[in-house]
Amino acid sequence: MMNLSATHAVSVNPTTGEVVSSLPWASEHEVDAAIALAAAGYRQWRQTPLADRADALRRIGAALRARGEEVAQMITLGDGQADRSGAR
Repeated sequence: MMNLSATHAVSVNPTTGEVVSSLPWASEHEVDAAIALAAAGYRQWRQTPLADRADALRRIGAALRARGEEVAQMITLGDGQADRSGAR
C-alpha cells in the first residue's frame, strides 16, 4: 500500500503497518534529467548489435535469478502478504 505525502511516497505493509520504504519525490529538474538520460540511453541501445543486447538481457536475467529470494521478499512486502505464497 502506498501513502503519498507532499515530500515522500511511503510504502506501508498493510498486514503489519510497517513502513517498507520511503522515497522522496523527484524535483522537476531531476525528472527532466532522468528523461534526458533515458533518451540518450535509448539512442545508444538501439545502435547496439542484437547479439550484444540479447547477451545483456541474459546477464540481467541471471542477476535477477541469483537474487531471487531478495526480489521475492521485496515483492511480498510490497503486496502486504504474510508469507511468500505469491512468490514463484
